Amino acid sequence: MSDGNFAEYISRERDRLNAEREAIITQQRELDQRLAEIANSRRLMPTRLRRAARGRPGKRALANRLEYGKRGAALGARNV
Repeated sequence: MSDGNFAEYISRERDRLNAEREAIITQQRELDQRLAEIANSRRLMPTRLRRAARGRPGKRALANRLEYGKRGAALGARNV
């Protein structure tokens, strides 16, 4: 390779790598923005719906379970 061809090769590679880096940075910004949107939508979702989706009882269901026990809550009878 002559010095002129090598310099051109280096210049083309530098341009290609810079373009690839810019594309990756743009993609990363878009993904960060999507993650922020997801986080915001989860924060805005009511707590009760989030707990229901995760299978956790709300305060009222938990209080009933503590007061009546697992079986008694469905039957309306207290565990003794």
